[in-house]
Amino acid sequence: MVVRTQSATHSGPHGATVEIEASLQSALPAIVITGLPGDVVKESRERLRACLAGLGFPVPSSRVVVHLSPATTKKQGSQLDLGIAIALLAAEGKLDARRPIEHCAFLGELCLDGRLRGVSFALALAQALDRDPQIDHVLVAQENAAELALLESPKIRAFSSLTEVLEWMEAKSISPAKPQTIVPPEVPPDVSSWDQVQGQMLAKRALEIALAGHHHLLLVGPPGVGKSLLARSAASLIPRLDKGELIELVKSRGFYGSGDLWERPFRAPHHSASLQGLVGGGNGAQLECVEVTLAHGGILFLDELPEFRKDVLESLREPLQNGFVQLNRVGSQVILPADFLLIAAMNPCPCGYAFDTKRPCYCPPASSSAYRRKVSGPIYDRIDLCVVLGSPQSGDSASRDTAARVRERISRVRRLRRQEVGTGPIDLAEGPFALRGDSRLWCENLCEKNHLSFRSLHKTVRVARTVADLEGRDAIEVADLQEAWELRCRDFWK
Repeated sequence: MVVRTQSATHSGPHGATVEIEASLQSALPAIVITGLPGDVVKESRERLRACLAGLGFPVPSSRVVVHLSPATTKKQGSQLDLGIAIALLAAEGKLDARRPIEHCAFLGELCLDGRLRGVSFALALAQALDRDPQIDHVLVAQENAAELALLESPKIRAFSSLTEVLEWMEAKSISPAKPQTIVPPEVPPDVSSWDQVQGQMLAKRALEIALAGHHHLLLVGPPGVGKSLLARSAASLIPRLDKGELIELVKSRGFYGSGDLWERPFRAPHHSASLQGLVGGGNGAQLECVEVTLAHGGILFLDELPEFRKDVLESLREPLQNGFVQLNRVGSQVILPADFLLIAAMNPCPCGYAFDTKRPCYCPPASSSAYRRKVSGPIYDRIDLCVVLGSPQSGDSASRDTAARVRERISRVRRLRRQEVGTGPIDLAEGPFALRGDSRLWCENLCEKNHLSFRSLHKTVRVARTVADLEGRDAIEVADLQEAWELRCRDFWK
């Protein structure tokens, strides 16, 4: 007799259903797992044997073959423990199940004493099982109940031990804890470093445009002028995550974490970060723990941009343009989400004082140019806005626009253009990005004079659209295009 039940495995942030089959064979007692099991799945044989024996189930009494299908997919993770244990008990005839186990799915790691432990990527796994019309119940560990409450699915039931699962399967009286609906916490008090930056009105304007329209930003200036302080204030100026974005964020991270998860992520890796640490490497479960994925839906701040290794910076070309990272390894392909807003900061030369009006720069011109060329032209071309910050003057004061006012304007523009966020082609003849009259003529002259690439033209128009939205204009005007063009990187990198 062959018994069947369901579980799931993951590839990056995506889950896939796994069917677990168990069959008794006339041979010496053993548990054999087939279907490309990973190392963790292979080790589950001894964990399950010890766990079931401790609960009074001496399994196996004969040879049991457990097959995980589809057989061509690598099965990683400890989430299969619970499903394999249920299949073993059913095959041995030790499970008096009044509920058909073939319509149940199981996610959870088993401890030796029968407790259920939460697993990574539970949200992606449970979502894949919840969407399967053949599955009526998804049984998970209580530790994963909080994040699975985001799905608000009636199929999901949480348990703390294998004993509770067996009692529920046998329809005995027990009321398992159900995931509760997650309610966003109250907005915390307004705390932002925006108001601490003296002067720098142009940089603040560029940051507001960048956050409102999801445009990548580069801040250039001598040490101590407020580049890092402005960049770190960005996290408090953008709107909090909505429920759909939070689900995607938890799926991409693989864990629920702690703290206020409704805040957008702000990642600031050190300039010594490796290629594998920033965009991914290794194989299997190691592929997901990367900075560009952890910054998905939020901000990636790269301070001291030229100090990053060249291969690390060049690896950002695809995620900056496409919003995801595609990792190809022998026998596997994983696509990781990486739709982040890049804010970078750098000094203009090795000593840092090339554009400072108060301190002299002693770097030779060739040295300053070589320093800026550590960042390649294609990377600069993918950055929409570039601002050179000067030293603050004695009469400079904080901006009249408080962080609360700036946040309100940014939220309004984001709501207005939510469906148009992206880096793909835009229609310059119709729709919100249309150029007409003087605006079209000015743009044509700009393209002819500066030999703009297709990407540069569309990025300039996108920035101009954001400027027009901030000013409350329905159509893009020449002034919007001029401001967008003045904020482009242009020839800074040469």
